[in-house]
Amino acid sequence: GSTGGTVTPGVVSLNQIQLVSNVTPMLINANFAVQHQFTNSTSAEIGYAGKWGRHLANFNQINLCAVSVGQPCQNDPVSGQPIRIYSNFGPIFAQTTDANNDYASFYGRFDRKFSNGLAFSANYTWSQNFSTGFDSVSNDIFQGGTYIQGLSDLRLLQRKRSLLDVPHKLVAYGTYDLPFGRGKRYVGSSSRGMDA
Repeated sequence: GSTGGTVTPGVVSLNQIQLVSNVTPMLINANFAVQHQFTNSTSAEIGYAGKWGRHLANFNQINLCAVSVGQPCQNDPVSGQPIRIYSNFGPIFAQTTDANNDYASFYGRFDRKFSNGLAFSANYTWSQNFSTGFDSVSNDIFQGGTYIQGLSDLRLLQRKRSLLDVPHKLVAYGTYDLPFGRGKRYVGSSSRGMDA
């Protein structure tokens, strides 16, 4: 609201403020795999894939109510707005770089080629994806937890499963080469344009 060209204290909000304490994010990747070909048509692979992120982007509300975390905001008796640390503003949302992420996975893959152009592949991945910051709190909220109160909310420091965590993934699929085109069973003497 406004009165005589002035803005009522506590109603102006700022969004995506960059903090001077932000640093450049860092990502580290590691992969290791062993593959074995049993026959000309059968092979298998097992491996490990990991990714570690430090100083990742986060999004926090930094103009908290001037009360302990979990306590309700007190309203200013004059403006009727919540009493915050920076009383002339409403919520201030800041981009920070204080989140971390740890991902690790083990996987196995099996490939088999059959006669007549038929092939089959299957792979399974077991993984864990942990994070701190708003990502882990989002997972907590998704499972029924309360919304974050601000930067002093201790859940921001806790390492929890990421909202993107998918512990088990199984993919199986097959392919089949149509028997049409050069060198195939049907129309084998055709031009390249007929290749299936």
